Amino acid sequence: MLVVTNGCFDLLHIGHIRLLEFAKKQGDELLVLINSDFSVASLKGDGRPITPEDERAEILRALACVDNVLVFQDEYDLERLYAHFKPSVMVKDNHYRGKQITGSRHVKEVVFFEPTGHSTSEIIRRVKDGRRANL
Repeated sequence: MLVVTNGCFDLLHIGHIRLLEFAKKQGDELLVLINSDFSVASLKGDGRPITPEDERAEILRALACVDNVLVFQDEYDLERLYAHFKPSVMVKDNHYRGKQITGSRHVKEVVFFEPTGHSTSEIIRRVKDGRRANL
């Protein structure tokens, strides 16, 4: 059973790892669709992504829970990939609950993951402010 999740995955952190491990448990094979550099820049603004798409894909492929990674360019491309692969399960962060989710009409089930409170944007803010993690 194919499971798919998607996102930027810029500066991989523990929240990403927990999401990906949760997603893998929903089926047999996990495909991760990542936003292209252009897509990340348009979503997140100047200075993003921090890590280029080819490196983000390579890092994700190195994780035991990830079976394959593809880069998508925009929402139309993402919709097309979901239509092509027709996964059984899509995994999204809980903050997408009740919202229109690109590609969801091509899956049998959408499973929501409770976010961990970690974010790449917050890590970047801490670095810029010279703050360390709350230990």
